[in-house]
Amino acid sequence: MDGGWEESRVSEDNSASCGKNLLYEGWGAFFDDDGQIVTHSRISVRDVETNAVRETPIPDDEHFDFRGCTPDSRYLFIRHREEGSLLEVFDTRTMRKVHSWQWGKWPGYIPEILSPDGHYLAWYTDEEIMLGGDWKLKTIPLLRDIAFNNGYLVWSPDSRKVYIYSKMFANPAAKRHGLFIYDVQTKKLETFWLKFDLPKFSATEMMVHPETGRIYIQGGIPEGYDIYSCKYLFSLDPAAIPKGGKDIKIIAKRVGDVFAGFSFGPDNTIIFTMVTLNMMDGDLFPEEYNGIFLATLDGKILRRVTKGTYDFAPYYWKEQDAILFNRIAGPNGIAKDKVISMKRKTKTPAQ
Repeated sequence: MDGGWEESRVSEDNSASCGKNLLYEGWGAFFDDDGQIVTHSRISVRDVETNAVRETPIPDDEHFDFRGCTPDSRYLFIRHREEGSLLEVFDTRTMRKVHSWQWGKWPGYIPEILSPDGHYLAWYTDEEIMLGGDWKLKTIPLLRDIAFNNGYLVWSPDSRKVYIYSKMFANPAAKRHGLFIYDVQTKKLETFWLKFDLPKFSATEMMVHPETGRIYIQGGIPEGYDIYSCKYLFSLDPAAIPKGGKDIKIIAKRVGDVFAGFSFGPDNTIIFTMVTLNMMDGDLFPEEYNGIFLATLDGKILRRVTKGTYDFAPYYWKEQDAILFNRIAGPNGIAKDKVISMKRKTKTPAQ
């Protein structure tokens, strides 16, 4: 491990940062002392300063996904898989439900429906509500108005723009990839075409840098149903997109071709892994490919943070200056130490 980071274990495998000082902990699976897999369901938050846990009971056969928290850690958004597009909001002080929505079928995997400032929700309805009587939230009917098919939706850092990539409007063979940009203030929706320098490129994730606002699109070249064997990372600057046009082709800049799982790290860096969960095979990937790496935003590798371990799905928690990630340590490639966190002991020099 790099000497600038101090590692500690987090108990739950389904964890995510919830605002500034809470860690969401959800459904998990782990090995008991006899080597048997034990599963449990719960919706809970842990205060990282006091280690106090607050939770609400959930039936063991129910599965759900984390869909965000308000920046002050007060309200937690949860989507229930068994109920289609049932979305619930919990007050983290009491873990009681304060609001819920139900609408049709959930349109694929769209995690970032809540804006960074916590006041807008990309949803099916157009309404304004008050959560708990003190938090204003406005819903935007983007999921109703745009035909999603396993699309990706991300917000600009200032919560004024929504960027949407939809596979329904993508034709990788023709190098045409649809990108929608929605302006929250003007309610204007524009359509553009992205162009990549790879034939048959298929996107698997889209992210926006929290400070620069630059869009990063991750993906690979399909091999049957598997697009994880070769991952690439492209970026584009929304500010450089021509104004007022329609169906404008945008050429994305390739950052690199070794990014399997990535997140934006500290001091304008990218924190990434070279292998994903379903790629972890010691015979195929030598030791030097394992672990977590830091790179510049242009893809230049700066350092390796962890060594000798199969780590994946890294995420940088800015408010706590910590990295959350998963580690494979069990038999048959099953995660034993589900989520690890690392906090810096020293600062990484700015690049």
